[in-house]
Amino acid sequence: MKKLISIIMLVGFLANCAGFQLTGDANSRAMAYIAGKGMAISVYSIKPEVAPSIEGEWMNMMGRNYGKSEIPSAEMINFFEGVVLKQVPQLMNDKYGFAADIKFFLELYGAEYAPDGTMIGLKPIPMIVATAFQTGYENGRSTAVKK
Repeated sequence: MKKLISIIMLVGFLANCAGFQLTGDANSRAMAYIAGKGMAISVYSIKPEVAPSIEGEWMNMMGRNYGKSEIPSAEMINFFEGVVLKQVPQLMNDKYGFAADIKFFLELYGAEYAPDGTMIGLKPIPMIVATAFQTGYENGRSTAVKK
């Protein structure tokens, strides 16, 4: 009987731990907004010629996931590694710290990085958080683009 109770408690504990995820709460959305705004200002300050490509890839990713509650991990890793950091490698060492803001935000969603700085793991990102990032980016772009 003790063994059975121990197993039930262990299964309950593991299920509780496995079910824990950051959600699209106000704090996560605020962090995403700030990270998006910083990303736009950084891209337009460091390498504005790649902005249309990055923005297009973002919209493609958002479109592929339209109607879903989350953006799958692989999609976000591919966007961050394959689009952003490939096109704006200076973000790895940007003096303004905008990439560090995004890195910190993604760590809240379990981002793991290899020793060379590439992302190797991430939890799915709630769509509401991705939308907050996009809003921040759009507002950052309007701040950075001089008319």
